Amino acid sequence: MTEINCSHDDHGDDGLTFKIPKWRAELMKAADESFTCPDGHSRTWKDPVVERARKQFKEYVLNKDRFEEENQVLERKAKKEKRKRKQMEQTFAQHIAEPGIVDAANNRYYWKCSCGAVAMTGQSTEKKAQNLLDQHIENVHDGEEPEADNQ
Repeated sequence: MTEINCSHDDHGDDGLTFKIPKWRAELMKAADESFTCPDGHSRTWKDPVVERARKQFKEYVLNKDRFEEENQVLERKAKKEKRKRKQMEQTFAQHIAEPGIVDAANNRYYWKCSCGAVAMTGQSTEKKAQNLLDQHIENVHDGEEPEADNQ
């Protein structure tokens, strides 16, 4: 048997304690059924974790559209910033005057080969940019540094 206490105001400070079969209590809890005390007061099983989850789910459902709109706005802003950065990097790369490695003000490193080829994307370190320039020279110029007048 499972003891249940009904704390309705009609029962005073101590409430009314009554018993129901344990199997019935477990079934009612699992099914989230309401029940009544012997005096007819309606009661429910309230699990704080379940109640909190229900509240959060209800809040999500009520605010779902707003959350999705905010997420879409943030995604559009991120895409716009990415396009803007790429465009800025390409513009910068096209204006590199001398062959070699150039450090941009935004801590991005670009390379330009003597043949006129330039990095279209800045690298996070000078070493990475130098490695890419070396790869370009190896792949395009068979490892020989081209003459500056070949531009």
